[in-house]
Amino acid sequence: MKKIVFMMLCSISILHACNAYNSQKYSLTDQYNAQAKSVWDEENGQSLWAFPITLHASFANRSFDHHSQSAPLSTFIFQKNFTLSDISLFIALCKENKVRDYNGPPLPPDRIPAQAGSMNPPFGSFANDEYTTLLAPTKVIIDAEQREIGASFTFLRQIVCDCFPSLKPVIGLTVPVISRLHIMDLKLTGGSLFRDVFIQNPTNREDSAKPFFRNFTDVYDFFDRGILGPKGLTFDARQRRTGFGDITLFGFVEIVDPVCNLANLQMGVNLVCPSGGRQDPTIVWSPVLGNGGGYELDLSVQGAFDGCTQWFNLIFRAIAQIGLPFKNQTRLPQLQQLANGPEIVNIVPALLAPPPFGTYYVDSYVQYDTTVPYFSDSEISVKTRIGPRFSFMIGNLIEQPACINCRLGIFYEYMYKLKDTVNPSGECCDTKPHINPRVATGRSQQHEHRISWNLAHEFTKQLELSFGSYHVVAGKNVAREQRIFLSGLFHF
Repeated sequence: MKKIVFMMLCSISILHACNAYNSQKYSLTDQYNAQAKSVWDEENGQSLWAFPITLHASFANRSFDHHSQSAPLSTFIFQKNFTLSDISLFIALCKENKVRDYNGPPLPPDRIPAQAGSMNPPFGSFANDEYTTLLAPTKVIIDAEQREIGASFTFLRQIVCDCFPSLKPVIGLTVPVISRLHIMDLKLTGGSLFRDVFIQNPTNREDSAKPFFRNFTDVYDFFDRGILGPKGLTFDARQRRTGFGDITLFGFVEIVDPVCNLANLQMGVNLVCPSGGRQDPTIVWSPVLGNGGGYELDLSVQGAFDGCTQWFNLIFRAIAQIGLPFKNQTRLPQLQQLANGPEIVNIVPALLAPPPFGTYYVDSYVQYDTTVPYFSDSEISVKTRIGPRFSFMIGNLIEQPACINCRLGIFYEYMYKLKDTVNPSGECCDTKPHINPRVATGRSQQHEHRISWNLAHEFTKQLELSFGSYHVVAGKNVAREQRIFLSGLFHF
């Protein structure tokens, strides 16, 4: 009975409500997998109900990048280090010398000092006269952090089946309640505003800072109102969202007398329902309390071996998880083009520019409006399917390591996830937008290594409490999450 209760408690504690970033959308809501041993042991008579409850707190400010190297969490969220020219198509065009204040061929980017008796072209004729060009290499550094606290409430019911005494079917429901906090500390470094330019007469001097400060107070104001404002985007340094996570319906069948020295063997299935809400495409990196809006189906098999001693009791679990396609609104890089340039900026469809540049001219171009997720010029409707996930866990239980009715579990788990598929649905316009597949799904393939432990104590036949933690120690395209949890199991 001690192993029985402990395995149910430790699996729920470690794996329940592990909803990672949107990204990512990686959730091991396999609550039914908590039953590596049955809680309905004959020692308790005919117990039909069980109520596991888990409290948890997690933290992450680091990640493992596309090359499996330790990196800031922002690298996982935004996929790369980036500059203002990476998130603004207009600034990128200015950097490439494709924008000017006259209708004519481009001059060299830098102004050439005028010789005696000659006339310099007016201010604005050169690309580096404009603050949008000078600010293009400004680095956008975001120190990101995610914190989460939550609780999960699971309700299990054994179905009495006298026809097959060796089988014990169980059904259940898990309801998570989560409060997630996203923190982003923004720093803008590099670039320039103060480049003096002398024109026509040495007593008349213009510099790129003057037109900038006529419209913006500083570069952070330019980031908010000049770049994100026209996109309909908001950058909030602290965002908290509280509510229900993805609710899970599950069922499994326990084989009471398995072969090969297995003390217990179970096979189960569960359905993850997307009750955790969807991403808000008007806010950069908005919190999501579930997988983002899709139903998921999990299949699992797990078991426990009778150990020869109290120090060695092997357990295992294997899970396959597939997602159903769902529609959602999101921001992904979209291909934009102008075929017959130069053209006035205000006339070009989908080219967002600060107000002073509306009467400038822009050359022909074919390129994406951004190279960074969350910063596209507009949101689009897409059909998303989360990539299949496979995980395998192996662990060991140590009976009575310090006292009677005390158990220690140590576990290792490996997860591998295939790429997501994302396709524009074309519902909001006549033609489907062309998205950048490398940014949309290129970093959605993941793998992860976790180490976890759990210490439990059985107080009575109906009550057991445990404490433990899990840690992501290696992986690819995953957050380096650290989590602690406190769990209780009540059954009668």
